[in-house]
Amino acid sequence: MISDNSLGRHSLLRAWIRIHSTGLATSELVLVACLSVFVFGHGFSRLGPVSLPSVVLSSLVLPLMTGVAVATAAVNAVHLDLPDPWRVRRARLGWCAMWLGMAAASAGSGLLVRAPSSELLLPTIRNVLVYSAISLPLATERKGSLIWLPAVLLTLAAAVFGFADNRDQWYWWAVVLDAQVTGHQLVAASFLMLLAAAHYTFRDPAGRRTTL
Repeated sequence: MISDNSLGRHSLLRAWIRIHSTGLATSELVLVACLSVFVFGHGFSRLGPVSLPSVVLSSLVLPLMTGVAVATAAVNAVHLDLPDPWRVRRARLGWCAMWLGMAAASAGSGLLVRAPSSELLLPTIRNVLVYSAISLPLATERKGSLIWLPAVLLTLAAAVFGFADNRDQWYWWAVVLDAQVTGHQLVAASFLMLLAAAHYTFRDPAGRRTTL
């Protein structure tokens, strides 16, 4: 026999899912997973009529969509003036962590069929962290229609202007297109993501000052 507490928890979970843009975020991750299987490790050197200064790997660009998906899942479409106790903040943190993990799995799904490209796993994870970190704050601040903008602008700028021909490498700010990854990059990306997650967790979605 199902207890009242169990029914209450399931009802709260269903309500939580419904007030967030879960369906759209899920569709984005499924699309990325399918694309990753086919294009993981492949590159392109043109962006429409524009010739790029260096080959850009598709597997490094796909995390753009997963970062947007993480932010999309954080968009609260209801914006009711509700209490914001600690348990709600913990729920937001868990929600963010869950979608971040799903985003990493989606972007790296191409590894399941392209084992030789396993060296791209860490750069892919780095990019998931970076794109999520720069997209999530806009969702937190109720700018859901703009969550894609920072990621797209960064990628376009990096693809066109981010490669230093004289040094044959990407500039530091164009790190999302660098197929090589360093420990410093992973630490910096993780730190940015932690800041974005903390902002999402402790920022009152209704714009009120939170109370302990």
